Amino acid sequence: MKISEKSLEELEFPSIRKSLVELCYFEWSKKIAAKLKPINHVAVHKHELICCNEVLNAVKHKAGLPSFYVDEITTGLDQLKINDYQVEAACFITFLDTVKSFKNLKTFFKKNIEEFPELHAKIEGIEFFQEIELAITKVFNDQGEIKSNASPELLDIRNSLAKKNQEYQRFFQVALNNAAAKGALAETREGLWDGKRVLSILSEFKRQIKGRILGLSKILHALSAEIRPYRESLIEYHRFLSWLDLVKAKANLGHKLQGHFPEINYQSSDFNFSKAYHPILLQKYPKASVVPQEIALNKNERYLVISGPNAGGKSISLKTVGLLQCMLQAAVPIPVAEGSKAGWFKSIHSDIGDNQSLENELSTYSYRLKQMQHFLHHGDKNSLILIDEFGS
Repeated sequence: MKISEKSLEELEFPSIRKSLVELCYFEWSKKIAAKLKPINHVAVHKHELICCNEVLNAVKHKAGLPSFYVDEITTGLDQLKINDYQVEAACFITFLDTVKSFKNLKTFFKKNIEEFPELHAKIEGIEFFQEIELAITKVFNDQGEIKSNASPELLDIRNSLAKKNQEYQRFFQVALNNAAAKGALAETREGLWDGKRVLSILSEFKRQIKGRILGLSKILHALSAEIRPYRESLIEYHRFLSWLDLVKAKANLGHKLQGHFPEINYQSSDFNFSKAYHPILLQKYPKASVVPQEIALNKNERYLVISGPNAGGKSISLKTVGLLQCMLQAAVPIPVAEGSKAGWFKSIHSDIGDNQSLENELSTYSYRLKQMQHFLHHGDKNSLILIDEFGS
């Protein structure tokens, strides 16, 4: 659907974006929610709507989904992108969490295919590589530590760690005594930095006391090479989890608004909203204090003129229709009564509020004349046009 950012702002759609962002967990889904717009393509909209409705039904029946919230994997993906680069140990744990969450969802949707047919079909279209999990769990235990049997050499290495640790403690004590003799130690003398024992050196002596502990794990280097071919799959798994996060956010917002998806006729722009509530007012006030709207337009009644006194709710009525339609075409459930029917608009145009353009040196009236010209040139039978205080 074609709609300008200005019209979305007039209809207060950014408030819906903000609510979705607050309900999202993943950074990717937050970014998409922050820029959410009504969907242009019918096929894409049908898919998104069905998926959201499946999650909404689960939320309503308190069935829920398996937890799939994992940490971001961007750092690890960036490291995998570099040939022969050793990926940090912590990144492998986030890879493993991503793979396990994806696998759990795949199993869950298959087991509950009757309740989640569309989500099952979507996740089945993504190839799952068990090799990723096997490779990582071969090296790491459940606590995220490298196993002693991760390689033939590792056991010997760990057996020698105790001896090396004794040597390290002896060398550290020598370094500490030398620094103390020079008067280079701060009052705290020593501390921990990134899990390592360090000397607390006064700033004026920092260039005189030298030392650094370096380590390189052959095991992590080998594991990096083994996982590197699956980088695109990891991206796909995490992207699916992020997408589902946004779908769930839409469902949760819809549930909070006591909303649902009315029947949509994609071949018509006719609609009949019964007990239609302004969603932002529902989030601010008790439902009993918000007045619902009864609004319908069809091919025989294509125009609706709302008159009344100032502060009588005329602008709210316009915004309610426009905002609900935008939400619906963005695959977000809307607060209307059961039995309501919706159509499909290819564009929405609005002129609501004081739009005086000082930048272009246009008066409010001149600006609105220009807007009317735009509506006449770009509007058609598949457009929803909302005009507040027409002719003022």
